[in-house]
Amino acid sequence: MACSLLARLLILHLLPPSISPPHRVTTVSSERRQTAKGGILSSIAYPAEWSYYSELKPLFNTLEDKRPSKYGDLDLPYIIAVDAVNIMSPQNVSNTLINQRYFKKHPKVSAVLMANELIPRAIPRNTPDLWHNPFAIYPLDHDALPLSQWVWDRQISQWSFIEGKTGAEIFHIDWKWPDEQPTTSN
Repeated sequence: MACSLLARLLILHLLPPSISPPHRVTTVSSERRQTAKGGILSSIAYPAEWSYYSELKPLFNTLEDKRPSKYGDLDLPYIIAVDAVNIMSPQNVSNTLINQRYFKKHPKVSAVLMANELIPRAIPRNTPDLWHNPFAIYPLDHDALPLSQWVWDRQISQWSFIEGKTGAEIFHIDWKWPDEQPTTSN
């Protein structure tokens, strides 16, 4: 529940005011988001080595669970926010989005906002990355959000990384927050 709220706050804080609030964030019910059966990502952390069935399949299932067709006909960029319980490598995210053809099968998905263990105390350091869909019907402008972004380069068939701001920079908090609070002198 806290991760969903944090993701919504992050997106609401970053989106330009020209996008009205009802179109900014659509959340998935907590029952569907927290389900661990069938490979849906959940809030339970498992210390294990990653494989197709423990990392890629759950990500694919989570993306399928949030596909835009469940929310009607949208004529705006559609971003799916995913909070992975354990760290997912960019190679595994890429494998799901490009090699498993998720983006090609879902051109109404503009991008995937991929977070790794987004919890309150990690906001300054664990900033989500935005993965742009090269096949999007409604592409998201690369300048719309100041986050780090992955953009598919069709000419060389690989992802290009664009460095963005950290959570500390976006929310104007110390990088070490909440462990070390700045001291003020009178």
